[in-house]
Order: sequence, then C-alpha cells, then structure tokens
Amino acid sequence: MHATDIVAYTYRAETLCPGCTLDALNVPHSLRAEQSVESILEMLADAQGVNWQDAHSFDSDDFPKVVFADQIEDCGTEGCTPESCGNATCDNCGEELI
Repeated sequence: MHATDIVAYTYRAETLCPGCTLDALNVPHSLRAEQSVESILEMLADAQGVNWQDAHSFDSDDFPKVVFADQIEDCGTEGCTPESCGNATCDNCGEELI
C-alpha cells in the first residue's frame, strides 16, 4: 500500500470505507457494479456543484472527503486497535481501513 492510496472517506463526522460511503450517499448497487467508487463520487460531485479535487472548497458534512493511507494511524504496536469503518448500519461495518 502506498501513502497516497485512498482507504476511506470522511463524511458527516464518520470515517467510512468506500462501500459505506456509497451507502451513506444512497448510491444504487446497480451503479456500483458499473463504475469505480471514485468515478461515482466524481459524478455526484459534479451534479452537486462540488469541486471534489479541492477538499478545502467544501465541508465533509456536505460531501465525502478522501482519506489517504498515510492519514490512518499505523497500528503496529501492541494494544493498538486498528482504525475501522465507523458506519454501524452498513454491510461493511467494522472493516479495517488498512
């Protein structure tokens, strides 16, 4: 994994795995089978007038922001709990982010 790999998204005060992010946005499963998460988010951002490439131009309460691998705490120490998806209602709930 590279530091610039997208591992999650921050949306409405939650750190969510890609699947839960799409669930939170009510993206139909039929669309998910046809396109990547990034493609779907880019399409939704364009439709909502969000400049998705400039994370400083919008709030994560309004649209998901990217979380890169280097932004997740490395949990290589004893007693550390890996960061996981924060959506308690998603099928992917509890998925470790890296």
